[in-house]
Amino acid sequence: MNAVTSSANAKSNRINSRTRSASPDPNTQATINFVRWVIAMAMAFALLSSGCSRENSSSKQIFTTTTEVAGPLSAHFEVENSDLILGELGRATVIINNQTGSEIDLNACALYVVAPTQDGDPIATSFLTCVGTNFISLGISRHDVTFSTRVPLCSREPSPRAPTCLPGGLAPLLPAGAYNLTAQSLDPRVPIPSPVQINLND
Repeated sequence: MNAVTSSANAKSNRINSRTRSASPDPNTQATINFVRWVIAMAMAFALLSSGCSRENSSSKQIFTTTTEVAGPLSAHFEVENSDLILGELGRATVIINNQTGSEIDLNACALYVVAPTQDGDPIATSFLTCVGTNFISLGISRHDVTFSTRVPLCSREPSPRAPTCLPGGLAPLLPAGAYNLTAQSLDPRVPIPSPVQINLND
């Protein structure tokens, strides 16, 4: 009887032993879980990085294709004082940016003639009567210009085309108000700056 009992106990011990060996140690299980978590996080980070890389690449392409590149020859106004008293001589500067790679020879004695205009009126052609040559230097150059606050043309005799000159042949003042300072040139190769608003006051 004792022999049978001992055999049964030994068998039970072997079963319990196999059961314990099949169940991992708590510390071992924690280590396994931690390793699995690290692997999962690494995979998630890799996927996220790949998505960000594609997104950044797409953004760069959009930026490159939608960015406007300035032309090799451009100009803009720089006005020291946009509020003038009628009768004063106006002053401004035209800044030219020549990135064409060389100087530009011109068939114009003056690069620009500027004048206050309204409603898109052109500058009077008498402003553009001069002869000679000029050039645009390479890189950035500054060109000082002046403009009158009087009407460009007047007539000594009454005329429907122009106001009558004042005594001494002086042209009358322009009406007070807002004007566009506009530039023109005799040579079509000269870059024309966009008009800027000025105010002429009594």
